[in-house]
Amino acid sequence: MTLLEIEIDSRYRFPVLEIILALLVVLSLVMVRFQPFQSQTPEAKLLSLFMFSSGLPLLIIQLLIIGYISSGFAGEIEKGITRIFLSYPIGRGVYFVSKLISLVITPVLILSTSQLIAFGLFDAKLFLSRIADVFGLTLAMIGPLILLSVIFLLVAIVTRKSGTTIALSIILWLMFGIFTSVLSYMANITRSYYIAVILWVLSPIHAFQSHYQPPAFATIFKLTLVEAWTYLSLHYAIIIVLILSVFIYFKRRFEV
Repeated sequence: MTLLEIEIDSRYRFPVLEIILALLVVLSLVMVRFQPFQSQTPEAKLLSLFMFSSGLPLLIIQLLIIGYISSGFAGEIEKGITRIFLSYPIGRGVYFVSKLISLVITPVLILSTSQLIAFGLFDAKLFLSRIADVFGLTLAMIGPLILLSVIFLLVAIVTRKSGTTIALSIILWLMFGIFTSVLSYMANITRSYYIAVILWVLSPIHAFQSHYQPPAFATIFKLTLVEAWTYLSLHYAIIIVLILSVFIYFKRRFEV
């Protein structure tokens, strides 16, 4: 078995996580039935469904990823398991990529798949008629999750301590949420386009919100769909650069 197969098999042997997430998303979407969405446009309704159904599952996945990284990466570095792995003919790049996929990408894919399946069951007609919008909103939803998770990997590499990684990751996670909330508030109050741009790049779901449901008092924030996708692309460009930077640091600078 390859290193990645070992990681996936040991961490996701039983589909408990998938079942819990599927139930949470379905329950969230069932609750949406009681919301007054009938007067909204299909695009606005789509955004509302995503916003209402993604909160709790995103919270659970983010906490699980923090736990996985602290135990499955920082913990292995702290206990010397990483040194043992790298003493075999396993490249550092292969080791890092296997951790990235098993600790970050896999949980995010589980979340996205659960969300899409539940949403398809909730409103199949809207789902199929707006498949491009669904794809964009899904990417916008999981983008900050991936961004923060890669930062948590860097924290694990630098600190090499499981407990320190958990503490710093939770602090950074809370700070990111507070920062984006402050940016959203300041953009609406000051009507500053530059503050809004920072918000849209860091949290592209706000860019799609500015396209589908622009604030009535701030028409300057009305975006076209192309502009929303542009900010989403910039967000993922930052993620790719960050992943490459952490990869290079681990491969060249990390000392076991």
